[in-house]
Amino acid sequence: MTGVVGRRAVGAWLGGVALLLVLPSTEYAVFDGLPASTPAEFLAVAALLPFLVSSELRARVGALLTRRPPALRRLVLLAPVALVAIKLALLAGAPTTGFAGCYRPLDSRPPVGACEGSYENLTRRADAATRIDSRIDFGPWSADVSKDIAGTDWNLSWLNDERFNDFRLPNALRYRLRQPFEARWRGDVEIGSGESARVTYVGDGRLWLGARATPLPPAYARPRTVLAQAPPGRHALRVVYRFAEPPTVRMSPAGRPYAQIRVDRVTSGGAEPLQAASPPVLVVLGARATDVGVTALVLLLALTIAIALGGAWSILAATAATALILQALPLGFLSRESVRTAVASVLLLGLIAWRRPKHPLLLGYLALLVVSAARVLPLLHSWGSVLYRTPGDDWLTYESQARAILDHHSLEGGEAVFHYQAAFRYVVFLEHAIWGDGDAAHAIMGLTALGVGALALVMAAGFAPTRARLRLQLGVAAAVLGLLASDPVRGAVLTGLSEYPTWILLPLVISLAVTAPRRWRPWILAAAGVGSMFILRANQALGGAILLAALICAARRPRVRVGAAMLAVAVGIAALIPIHNLAYGGRLVVAPTSGSEANNTVIPVGDLPRAVTDSAIRSKLWHQVTALLYLPPGAPFQRGIAPFYWAVLAGWLATIGWVLLRRVRLTPTGYLLLALPVGYLLPHLSYAIVSYYPRHITISYLAMGYATIAILGPRLHRDPPARE
Repeated sequence: MTGVVGRRAVGAWLGGVALLLVLPSTEYAVFDGLPASTPAEFLAVAALLPFLVSSELRARVGALLTRRPPALRRLVLLAPVALVAIKLALLAGAPTTGFAGCYRPLDSRPPVGACEGSYENLTRRADAATRIDSRIDFGPWSADVSKDIAGTDWNLSWLNDERFNDFRLPNALRYRLRQPFEARWRGDVEIGSGESARVTYVGDGRLWLGARATPLPPAYARPRTVLAQAPPGRHALRVVYRFAEPPTVRMSPAGRPYAQIRVDRVTSGGAEPLQAASPPVLVVLGARATDVGVTALVLLLALTIAIALGGAWSILAATAATALILQALPLGFLSRESVRTAVASVLLLGLIAWRRPKHPLLLGYLALLVVSAARVLPLLHSWGSVLYRTPGDDWLTYESQARAILDHHSLEGGEAVFHYQAAFRYVVFLEHAIWGDGDAAHAIMGLTALGVGALALVMAAGFAPTRARLRLQLGVAAAVLGLLASDPVRGAVLTGLSEYPTWILLPLVISLAVTAPRRWRPWILAAAGVGSMFILRANQALGGAILLAALICAARRPRVRVGAAMLAVAVGIAALIPIHNLAYGGRLVVAPTSGSEANNTVIPVGDLPRAVTDSAIRSKLWHQVTALLYLPPGAPFQRGIAPFYWAVLAGWLATIGWVLLRRVRLTPTGYLLLALPVGYLLPHLSYAIVSYYPRHITISYLAMGYATIAILGPRLHRDPPARE
């Protein structure tokens, strides 16, 4: 091994670290592979991500290792290989550590097997159990009686399925959230001298501690406690628990508690949750070695990031402190969560524009992780909390389609012919496969990606060369960050609406069109982004076509060859929809069929010309236009949100006026980007956009903001920029 750690060696080392984080292993280890469902795993993945996209950070790792003594350098470079070997050995030979839990509803059968599936047990260990629980302790978050599962820590992600979508019932949400179910646990426990097991529960069932069976008589009005005895030693523990209240009580619980069970170890000193017995010593040593090794490698990544940031840590500290302080203090107008987030985000933008740090995107990424965590975590009871989607809504449908991929191991995704938007179900599946059943981690990462995309475009466009343009550019950027801080955007990311991945992709694609890189690979990625936006939201096709044309115009020579490659990639990805429909449904359908539904259309496209003569159509069209502009009577006013949309619209219109009145000469890409929002707005003249408002028009306003930021910068002008 030579003294210099080169690019390939660093790439192989980072690949080993990534493999360590995703490779499954024993549950006794903290870093037990996908899903990365604990805060420690989240932080490790978050530390690794910048190195996967930044060649400069990878070079810094190589330089840092090159300066270390040869023995230490070899140890660090070979550590991932040794740790992967340990994880593989643990995966192959370690027994299940914990209580294998098999969950199932009482009023239906699981789609596959005897137990409901779970993202927490992707490898289907322990005879395809739903998940492996570290203890049996589930119930309400507080001492108050919980009226439904939303107030408990059961976190049963399998309830986010359309099988439990009784939205036509009078009390649909209450009925759904008091789902009757059964849970069966098995595992080994150690019982000491003078100890016993105590079960506190609402429901009924039976517990076996070794050979001794203890019944759990029905108890639904209030919690009941039962003691189970066993001689000292190691025993097999089995629990069968049911929550099966009558349907009449389910519809009108009248203050009755929901399902809960807690198995405690009772000693002379008190009681504590009964833990599973420790695994063999070799398993413990292997798990601890893995955790220590991964922690050390992640700390090395963190050290590299700290060195790269240098003095810019003050910006990160100021932004993080502002976000946390505003979150903790009720400050009148600033008590609105969206306003607090906007203040922290705009502060970050202002400090970056003022200080011009060397790594603005890395700094922004870290700061926005803190800001996003401050937005999401107060809404959840714990890191692993599952949000139960409301019946009859799109977010429940997409969760259900993602679960179909999990349950059946099929890319059919719950529909032989796509009716709902095609690609988002696969995004939801990947989110949970990476981050687990809970909704905190993927929401934090999604919101962070939205903010980083906006900052990436600001950096790619370059700051405007004159004071007037710079003020407008930064003002529009601040309005965009405020829009991204709004409650509807947070809700779209947290609960899952198919638009939000397109909000992430849009600024990244525009950034590539603005910077016009010399290598061909970024152009292919940008074209893939345009194609992905279509399969995520087919009604964005016109905007996607304009965006692809802007990319082709921005491409460096040979432009025809690069443009043809980009067109082929975008069309190839868009063709995945008809390929799926033909393969699974036997029908050649090029777009999701929901677009042809009458309830999704306010004015048929063919009727739009009749607005000149037909007053009824003209009235509908007026409502559509005002809804597109976030104005009455078409738009439902939402306090604290509309001003951000209006500010972005005003900035875009001002930029159009400046270009036309000053006869500013833009590149073809600049003109196409200026027209891009129209491509997103026009299809919605006929589309029912008030549903889930303003989700459908948000892409249009983001396009306005991003186009304005790009055009006010110096890169899209044919003439050299003037300076004051």
